[in-house]
Amino acid sequence: MAMARFLIIGASGFIGQHLLRQLGPEQCLGTYAHTPFDGGIHFDPTLIDPDQFLDLYGHVEQIYLLMAVSSLITCANDPQGSYAINVEASKAIALWCKKHQIPLLFTSSDAVFGGQQGLYDEQHIPTPLVTYGKQKREVEVFLQAHLPHLHTTVRLSKTYSSNPQDKTLLSAWVRAWQQQQPIMCATDQRFNPIHVEDAVVGMQQLMAGQHRGLYHLCGPTPVDRYQLLLDLQECYEQQLGPLPSWQVKACLINELGLAETWPIDISTRIDKLLATIPLHPRTPQQGCQQLIQAIVAERSC
Repeated sequence: MAMARFLIIGASGFIGQHLLRQLGPEQCLGTYAHTPFDGGIHFDPTLIDPDQFLDLYGHVEQIYLLMAVSSLITCANDPQGSYAINVEASKAIALWCKKHQIPLLFTSSDAVFGGQQGLYDEQHIPTPLVTYGKQKREVEVFLQAHLPHLHTTVRLSKTYSSNPQDKTLLSAWVRAWQQQQPIMCATDQRFNPIHVEDAVVGMQQLMAGQHRGLYHLCGPTPVDRYQLLLDLQECYEQQLGPLPSWQVKACLINELGLAETWPIDISTRIDKLLATIPLHPRTPQQGCQQLIQAIVAERSC
């Protein structure tokens, strides 16, 4: 393999695998902690010192830090274990990048917001409710203080794809319909889901253009979770006929018995992003249409 240009820390996950393909596997090194993949390099920061690992693999043009314990429930149930990865390891990697002047992209989350008002932009001061959001916010502040001209931080919303088999937001609902399984769906949670292909293109464009600082990398329009489910139902029935089942129970997000109070309206504005890079992220409704089209194509094979 020729000298790699990019290192993706946390390349085994849903977003990481798409970013690896977007940047080109022949140009990338990618790490995994628990889920091996072809060409992947094992890196668990709780077992391997980040400085030692980066001394071996970090001398590249850009580093993408996607590694995270991203489950809000896991972070709430194991705050110390998740802190070691989400905060301590992330800070160590950032300081290594500062020492060696390697540009760093860090993936944060719309979970940094408290959800009291919605339509947040990059100027709003986050007041996170959940442990995961607090951890991401701590790293954001650290990067702003220690790597002000070397980091690009992107706040992602919920990501999904048009692959019927990937079990992400939309395809998981379709699978539940097909298998006649119940769905609990919040009517009050509002957010800006983003297609994973748009997310990784946005990351690539920001880094290629050397755009530093904080950006909201989210879908273009906010939607509440239940309305998104109805939009998907409409697309399904238009192209595939009646649903196999509809065992949907509407609820409020904080009626689900979660360990923490979750934010309700974490919708965001992406004006800064759109003014910076030539990205045209698809709407949630377009995402629904593309998923159903993919299912139709599968059935016609």
